[in-house]
Amino acid sequence: GFIVGDADTNNNAILQKQILFMTIDTQGNAADFGFDFNIYTGRGAAASDATYIVAGGGIVPSGLGDVNQGSSDEVRSLGYFGAMTGSSASSFGNLGVARPYLSACSNETRAVFMGGEGNNLNGQPNSDYMLEDIETITVATPGNATDFGDLRRKRSRVGAACNTTHGIAAGGEGQPGVVHVFQ
Repeated sequence: GFIVGDADTNNNAILQKQILFMTIDTQGNAADFGFDFNIYTGRGAAASDATYIVAGGGIVPSGLGDVNQGSSDEVRSLGYFGAMTGSSASSFGNLGVARPYLSACSNETRAVFMGGEGNNLNGQPNSDYMLEDIETITVATPGNATDFGDLRRKRSRVGAACNTTHGIAAGGEGQPGVVHVFQ
């Protein structure tokens, strides 16, 4: 298992590029994987197939790393690395919208990135900042994410899980001040 980037505050850029790993079938602490990620991924999301880990989105310390037009801290870049090789991380592509607090899940072919917060959309302030966007990538093929649809509601910090066929998104945080009617 891998932890890519730390959800630390904007004050610690070093931890936001760190990659940790653990052997899931052996009890113990996470250890440094041996190299840092190529982008800042604090409060980002990651997904994988049997070979590669793709991570991105998130937030960076102000003025550092990948910034969207006019945004001082939201990441839209995706990066990837080989899970078994320990080789350095490379650029994968971009999400359509720069955003922290997004979620991701994947099967052995496709990954989806969903929800999040987008305070600046294409350089424009966004007062309705929760996002419902779902974007997809093919994990083995670097490139930009493409539109896959929308969550039923605008959400960030969603719990997500996938099997080989279906993905599920649950919980999370909704837009403050917005009332959702459930049927």
